[in-house]
Amino acid sequence: MLPIQYQQLAFSVVQDLSNFYKSSNLPEVLKLKSVSDGIKLLFGLPQSSLLTEVAEEARVYKITLLTPDVHKNPFGYFVYMPEQKRIDIYQMETPYIPLMQWKGKKLLFKGYSMFLDKAGIDKLFEKLINVIQ
Repeated sequence: MLPIQYQQLAFSVVQDLSNFYKSSNLPEVLKLKSVSDGIKLLFGLPQSSLLTEVAEEARVYKITLLTPDVHKNPFGYFVYMPEQKRIDIYQMETPYIPLMQWKGKKLLFKGYSMFLDKAGIDKLFEKLINVIQ
């Protein structure tokens, strides 16, 4: 498993996402938007079901998936580290252990069963992973 020190970072919620995309001068903003759009498409979620957060001490982004009902319960999250070309994927059943860790186009850690591995669960995320290249 790759290091997950980012779990110790403080994150702030992006209140106005469109303004953040327009006003941020960071080079990864377009890729972050593409990652967010890819997540919405993959999970069939509206923008209101994604919560985007920015780490206060590092260029690390957390996108939490919320149920599209009135309760807005989190059911998973992605951690995007553009400087490393890395995405870690979590499900809420195991929120401190990644389900998958991708660096570049390589899946470096699988935190799921052989059953899901043989079913090819990693293939579901390939289009999303290709965005960060």
